[in-house]
Amino acid sequence: MSPAQHTKGPWLVVPPLKNTGGSVATIATDRVFIAHVADLNLADTTEEDANTHLIAAAPELLAALEMILAESDHDGYGARTDAQIPRLRAALGTARAAIAKAKGGAA
Repeated sequence: MSPAQHTKGPWLVVPPLKNTGGSVATIATDRVFIAHVADLNLADTTEEDANTHLIAAAPELLAALEMILAESDHDGYGARTDAQIPRLRAALGTARAAIAKAKGGAA
């Protein structure tokens, strides 16, 4: 059984949309709706806002973890080769950007 394929990223947090009974935080790509995440009419939306950013960062977080694992699996626990170091740095950069996006910062 092959794993399910998710909608390719990047996923974006769309500004709140007016909806019956309030506004909703929405996650989408530039061409497809992903999900409505939170009703932003609540008194404290801090948690809902954080959840929205975390969900929107999911594709980048997955990609970063896959890159890091791929590089770490090249030679087990041995020394890194000159060719691996730039790839590992790139993977770590991808991970840092995904974490920032998940925390509501710049992607």
